[in-house]
Amino acid sequence: MRNAGWKRLLAMVLVLMMTLSLMPAAFADGDVACTAPTAPSNKEVEDLLNANAVTVDCVNADMSHEDKTYGLLADSYSIGEVDAVAEVGYFCTITVSAAPYVDKYNNDVASGHVLNDDELDSRYIHLKYSDTESKWVRANDLHPSFEVKCVTPPAPTSKPDAPNGDKL
Repeated sequence: MRNAGWKRLLAMVLVLMMTLSLMPAAFADGDVACTAPTAPSNKEVEDLLNANAVTVDCVNADMSHEDKTYGLLADSYSIGEVDAVAEVGYFCTITVSAAPYVDKYNNDVASGHVLNDDELDSRYIHLKYSDTESKWVRANDLHPSFEVKCVTPPAPTSKPDAPNGDKL
């Protein structure tokens, strides 16, 4: 009878050890639901990217137009879905359209700019959800740049001769 108590205790210890050793495997199968953060709001995105969201760069070698960096412009971007990346975290992609920035550059610097020949009409800004700060942050320090070129011919450097009586 004495051995029966030890056998029962040994069996309980073995069951407990097996249960504890299998727990991580059960969690790894995705049985535990984690709540993903919601996508950032327009206000959160605009506040985060207010000062330096997009740069417009004139690449025409014959002109010396300055680069301009802008915050997000109204109706120039769309907020994507939240994506989970295993063991890294949650990401959200902001798609930025070139047209509003090219228009603003034409108003601010000089008119007559269009996207450079091989330039895409949109760029992406990647945000990462910071668990420690409980908010969306930039995933990196890169910001999109749109290359533009001048299509308006430069102004003449000298005035043409005035017409005389023969050319009227």
